[in-house]
Amino acid sequence: MLVALFSLAIENFYHFPNCSNIMHDELSYEVKFAEITIAAGACRELSDYSFIIASESDFVVDFYKITEEDGPPKVITTKKNPFIINNPTGDSEFRFTSTIKCADSSKECKVQIFADPMSSVESSNEEESPHIKLYITSAKEGKIEFDRQNDTLLIVNFLTNNTYKIVSESNYKIYIGEGNYVTDSQLINTGEHTLTGIKNIFTLPHEDAPENFEPPFKTTITYETTKEANNKLLFPEFAGWIPQEANVFTLDDLKNEATPSSPTPTPTSSKKLSGGAIAGIVIGCVAVVGAVTGVCIWLFVCKGASKVAAAEATP
Repeated sequence: MLVALFSLAIENFYHFPNCSNIMHDELSYEVKFAEITIAAGACRELSDYSFIIASESDFVVDFYKITEEDGPPKVITTKKNPFIINNPTGDSEFRFTSTIKCADSSKECKVQIFADPMSSVESSNEEESPHIKLYITSAKEGKIEFDRQNDTLLIVNFLTNNTYKIVSESNYKIYIGEGNYVTDSQLINTGEHTLTGIKNIFTLPHEDAPENFEPPFKTTITYETTKEANNKLLFPEFAGWIPQEANVFTLDDLKNEATPSSPTPTPTSSKKLSGGAIAGIVIGCVAVVGAVTGVCIWLFVCKGASKVAAAEATP
């Protein structure tokens, strides 16, 4: 059995005359990841999908709302170095596109881009656009728990070349795939599995589910790295949900559930003062204050006594 993740056709690759579409030239329905060089001063369009972007250079993304079939898109927001573009295109409620360019127009820049064919959306039109939740992770380990209160499609994207041990529990079917279509051979049962490279996990209802099968529909996925890849990607260590809204998000806009693998800076290596340093400063201040107090007492007693003695000696 062939399962289609989506049936959306991209109607118009080019909304900007001088801005070629990455989904047409470098990425496709089958190719979901690419490292792309953007020429100096050039503009590239990213449409129809959700995109996760990483780069060692600064870049800028403009996010547009498509209001009319033939009218020019209108800029909603502009962000520097965003991590996620949630870019749904479908019915009149969800029509957006975006462009990316190098922050320094005099230089080229390289970006790594992952494209998910489904955008994270919660539609008010149940018939045309389903509820979709996207979870992305580049963390070494973690646990994802999701309770559906409606017929929401869950997709988990792994943005790493590492090998993982996956343990899944769900009353839904769980698939491990790479593209927009999967077969029964990619269906995994509840239990332990292995996943290597950039993959996605998604769930679909069981055809043999009882008619009285009601929410919540619970899914739990636990993952742990068993082998780290040599060819590391540029994506930062992140694990979390993509908000269900059309927009552009930086890392600061998102809730990161990943446990940082880098150690917390020690007090001696940070700009904050350590407890010993603070104690030393306090002791030093006490010593200085004590010395000043001693001088003041000496001046008051000695000088006062000398004045009294001088007064008594005066006839």
